Amino acid sequence: MANLITVKSGYEEIIENLIGQGLQNIVTWSKKDTREIINFVNDNKLGRITFLPLDSIKQNKKPEVKEKEVIAMAYDLVSFDPKLENIINHFLSNTVVVKNIDDAVSLSNKIKGYRIISLNLDLINTWGSMVAGLNKSRKSNINILNRNKK
Repeated sequence: MANLITVKSGYEEIIENLIGQGLQNIVTWSKKDTREIINFVNDNKLGRITFLPLDSIKQNKKPEVKEKEVIAMAYDLVSFDPKLENIINHFLSNTVVVKNIDDAVSLSNKIKGYRIISLNLDLINTWGSMVAGLNKSRKSNINILNRNKK
């Protein structure tokens, strides 16, 4: 999927953090096509692969949040072919980007049902958990996001 999106400069780490390993998912046209590919993968013992069939991923875009803390909706930080809209919405539709953890906490008291991520990658999940820090052992996908810019 990383080859199919372009991330606004300066926001690559945020998008990578939000989509994570999903950046390595493979977008396919249909469930029928995907079934054939899955049979090939299984027959040849090629490992574990996640596919995103365009005809089966359905996700509505959540409304834009208009509060003073908001820098952007995460989906506004990526460019993509309109055919991918449901897939992008699946990963990013409910996510708001703010400057810092203070703005994240303030915004979380005003809105419900949205993930909130700060520029420092602090995160408040929709169900209330809060995440801080960097996972140094986690393999980054930043290089695959930046491939298309070279």
